[in-house]
Formats: sequence, structure tokens, C-alpha cells
Amino acid sequence: MNISQKIHIVIIDDHPLFRSGLKSLFALEPDIEVVGEADDGDAGLEIIRTAPPDIVLLDIGIPGISGLEVCRQITAMLPEVKTIMLTMYKTDKYISKAFDAGARGYILKQGAVDELTMGIRAVFAGKRYICSDLTDTVLDKYTGVIKKANSLELKSDLSDREIEIVRLVTQGWENERIGAALYISPATVKTHRARIMKKLDIHSAGDLVKYALKNGIIELE
Repeated sequence: MNISQKIHIVIIDDHPLFRSGLKSLFALEPDIEVVGEADDGDAGLEIIRTAPPDIVLLDIGIPGISGLEVCRQITAMLPEVKTIMLTMYKTDKYISKAFDAGARGYILKQGAVDELTMGIRAVFAGKRYICSDLTDTVLDKYTGVIKKANSLELKSDLSDREIEIVRLVTQGWENERIGAALYISPATVKTHRARIMKKLDIHSAGDLVKYALKNGIIELE
């Protein structure tokens, strides 16, 4: 194995024990080094802006900005930084959205340790990687029917930005905090919120939460 160049990793996950376990695992790998960690999207983006790593291991379900939005921002801001989604979500919807957001790999947390390190090395080498637990049937759906269906759903309902705003609104975030997180003004957030309510023909916060749950934008804990 050529270990002349280490693979620098940043981990963004809100479970300290999981992050600690990953760091212990990677300490045994001569070509992989953890150079930063964060428990939410804002802190993770700050680390990545300050010292861009080679690869970001990113959970989808993190506090504040979702992992998908963090992935989009990394892809737009630092396209040379490769993102691997390391998550428990294994539905077609999340796989499709992750790769659409710019992810280069998708690995399940419950997968084998060897597969995680294999995926990291593959993505570092410029390849895409999806773990073996996600079967050929899922891959076929992602590249065909499901991807088309998701695209049609987004066109008829909400844009990616509107979906992110719905997710934050249903978590109780105020316009100022949402604007700061998404790098838009509070007034723009207010405009988005009004447009969302009109588009969905929704007139209360409770109905918006029901819509978000039904469409997988948020999930019950």
C-alpha cells in the first residue's frame, strides 16, 4: 500500500461516541488521518473552510443544517473536497438526494469496518462508492425510475432550498437564524415561507409539520 500521502478526514456527526470510535478505527490505518470533527453542520463548515480536508464523513441527520445542505455547500464552495454520506438512512430517496447534492460516496453506519475504509480510499482515488448493503435493485431504482420520480416531485412541490427552509421552520427556527444558516437575509426567508405556504395551500404551522413528516422532510425521533 502506498502511504506516502495521507487521506485527511473531517467527521461531522452529532454522536460523540461514534466519532470517537471512528477516530480509534482510523488510528490503525497508516494512510488515514482525522484532522477535524464537529457535531453540527455550522461547526463542520467552519472547520472545512479554515483547513479543507480530502474527505468529509457526513451524517444526514445532524442538528441545524441538514447533512444534505452541508454537502451542497461543500460541493459549491470547495468542489475538491469529497463528501461521503455515512448514515443509517438507506431509502432510495436519501440516496438520490445525497448524490444530487454532490456526495461521492454513500455508506451505511451498520456496514462493515473494512467497507468504510475501502470506500474512503475509493473516493479519494476519484471514484464513486456505494456500500454493498445497498443492492443492485436499489442502484437500478436510483439511476432510473426513482430518480425520475423524485425530480417530478420536486418540480411539482418544493425546491431544494424550500425543502431546507421547511425543515428548519418545523424545528422552530426563527427567520434570522435560518437566514444566517443559509446565507440569505431574514426578509428572503420570510418571502420563501410565504411562497411555501401558498404553494402547498397550508395555513398553519401544524399542517406544515404534517406535510414535512408525510414527505420525509423531517422524521419522528
